[in-house]
Amino acid sequence: MWCATMALNGLIGAGVPQDWTTHAIGRELTALHGIDHAQTLAIVLPNLLTIKRDGKWQKLLQ
Repeated sequence: MWCATMALNGLIGAGVPQDWTTHAIGRELTALHGIDHAQTLAIVLPNLLTIKRDGKWQKLLQ
């Protein structure tokens, strides 16, 4: 519960660039097709990382 609170309240990400693309796409898939949110993230994330690999390489390594 503590991890979820820290992840969602913005404290950990203060001053750090964030990318919520996966969640935005996942929410749309959930709304349109009724797919569970966790399943939409599992579908979207690998493909999104492939597309954004070059621009996010250092962050992914971290």
